[in-house]
Amino acid sequence: MTKSTEVTGKPDYIAYLELGEGDRLEVKKEATGLDLYFALKAQIKGQGFEASLISTTCTRNGETLTIDAVNGLDAEISETLSGVLFSLAELKPIAVESFPKQYELGDKKITLLRNRLVGDNAKAQARANNDQAAVAFWLLSFLIQVDGKALTYDDFLDMPAGEVQALMPLVTPKKNKFHLVRI
Repeated sequence: MTKSTEVTGKPDYIAYLELGEGDRLEVKKEATGLDLYFALKAQIKGQGFEASLISTTCTRNGETLTIDAVNGLDAEISETLSGVLFSLAELKPIAVESFPKQYELGDKKITLLRNRLVGDNAKAQARANNDQAAVAFWLLSFLIQVDGKALTYDDFLDMPAGEVQALMPLVTPKKNKFHLVRI
């Protein structure tokens, strides 16, 4: 039992899942953009998105979890935890006919300033120091405003992961379909 638990009488987790007699997985917090960033980095390295997300937000019987330990858990656990760890927010279009485009994300007003440009890619790569997991967060900071304010890279890391995940498609280019012409 931690000191804070002894003083307040409240557990230091937001939910738990019984794995068996005396064995449980505790959810310490809802995932943030930073947790999402680490999960993306793990995915790029082939370590698993879900395992990383669970290892950064949960403990097992009060002990830190490694990605390898999470990979050894029953697959149903990640599905069970997903709603607690990662509540995907709904991005609702308000005015999307022309730029700037307006959306609602819960009680936040989201503005997509313009389309992503090829130059944005180079700028994001440079700021991310070629860290592929960080590129999307930099693109969000270039192209998105929240409640009329430009946010920084760090602001997106502090947001709930479900909100960041909902915003990412706004800065992800759509693939055009080419039509081949035979001569």
